[in-house]
Amino acid sequence: MCMIDGCDESFSVYRPAERRRSKKDRQCHECRRPISAGEHYWNAAGLYDSQWDTSVVCEHCHVACEWLSKNCGSWLFHGVFEDIEEHTQEYRNMGLVRLLAGMKRKWVRFHKPGLLPVPRLPKPLALGDHH
Repeated sequence: MCMIDGCDESFSVYRPAERRRSKKDRQCHECRRPISAGEHYWNAAGLYDSQWDTSVVCEHCHVACEWLSKNCGSWLFHGVFEDIEEHTQEYRNMGLVRLLAGMKRKWVRFHKPGLLPVPRLPKPLALGDHH
């Protein structure tokens, strides 16, 4: 089950994710890797239970957010990793396996310095697989 399905409330105010260029060092809320100044990232915000919450995700993890939006209708701030992990176990979709592995590695390359390329959006679930 998608984490978004278990939500009984939603934001009273929501600003969809915007792509920004970082002016300072940040940290991705999903994979926890550093986002360096000058690097692009995605920022979304919402007012929930009278408190503002912000989601900052690197370009790599934003692909997981997009996949969840297209396949599940949305995604939870600070819950993308767990939701992708659950979907990977449930559906055995290789694109999701790659996303999960990248998130666990904080998108660091295997044999040379630097980050892995931003992944492609995994294929959607087949009709009847989900919900």
